[in-house]
Amino acid sequence: NLDVKVLKFPLAILFLYAFGVPFYSLLATLFGKAVPVNQFSLGFSGGVYGMYLIGGYLVKKGLFAKVKRLTLWMLLIVSFALTVAFQLYVYGKGMAGGVWYDFPLLPVCVICVFELTSRDRAKIVYNPFICALSRYAFAIFLIHIIVRTVMLPWLLELNIWRPLLMCFAWDAFTLLSLLLAMLVARIPKVGKYMLYIK
Repeated sequence: NLDVKVLKFPLAILFLYAFGVPFYSLLATLFGKAVPVNQFSLGFSGGVYGMYLIGGYLVKKGLFAKVKRLTLWMLLIVSFALTVAFQLYVYGKGMAGGVWYDFPLLPVCVICVFELTSRDRAKIVYNPFICALSRYAFAIFLIHIIVRTVMLPWLLELNIWRPLLMCFAWDAFTLLSLLLAMLVARIPKVGKYMLYIK
């Protein structure tokens, strides 16, 4: 029942901490500096995953409603381009890691996309398949780890150009996880209480 404007300052601090500390640690690792010790856990809020949920909540509460469409598009394009550029830079340095859920520009991309699609109510976004993905999103997140573990070794043996293989793998993991989530959801109470399907 709180006014979203009241939450802006504490949430800004939480977002800066949740995404800033991991990014600083990544940069420290990248440039051979001492990695800081993280003494404060955001586990009570779901960590960075909780921050994404809060970001979606803020969009639906209208916090970004006055931001111009052109500004959102520019933020989306620039943040996405910088995210890709950073990942390529990390790969160029020979590191296997890089961009993860806690990368600070990813929530910018996500919030911009969610705000734009929430405004437009575009048919391409609100079609039955996208709505199903949304409804089973958390279940897909949980199940895809099992699907990936089983399928990835087999897929890596295929003689396919790696970027194309990764695109195919992402599609296959998502679709299979969705189908499994829909099947599991038919078991009484499992979908609701174990997979949080609403």
